[in-house]
Amino acid sequence: MKKSISSKFNSFKYVFKVFVGHKDVVRKILCVNDYIISGSQDKTAICWNFHTGAILNTFKGHTRLVNAIAYYGTVTNVFRNDNSSEMFSTAGNFERVYTGSADRTAKSWSLKTSKCVVTFEGHTQPITVMEIIKDGEILLTASIDNTIRSWFTE
Repeated sequence: MKKSISSKFNSFKYVFKVFVGHKDVVRKILCVNDYIISGSQDKTAICWNFHTGAILNTFKGHTRLVNAIAYYGTVTNVFRNDNSSEMFSTAGNFERVYTGSADRTAKSWSLKTSKCVVTFEGHTQPITVMEIIKDGEILLTASIDNTIRSWFTE
């Protein structure tokens, strides 16, 4: 009997790794080299080590779901901080993750501290898409309010 593709992929034996940490639906993922950044309805974004599944950073501060993520830069290496938690280092000044939310804000987060560096306010409806352009200098956000906004990242 010939197996269909759908039955083949319904088997748990094909699952490579499961990343557990969000408390609600995951709405967005972004891959950066060996790392995954995810945004969730639990109002957080999480940075994961793809190989180990370890949580490297948790970004908390949005008041509604996180459904857009952007990153610009090159990950150069991974190091451990004083608390023995794994963090990653980037080339140049690009040490930021950007998140967009249904709370109508975008946020810039430090990869080293997991703290919000800048909150971008101006949309009147949830942010749905974001992108970094111009060598990391400009953040573009799009929203249900029918607008695209451009922001200086620094």
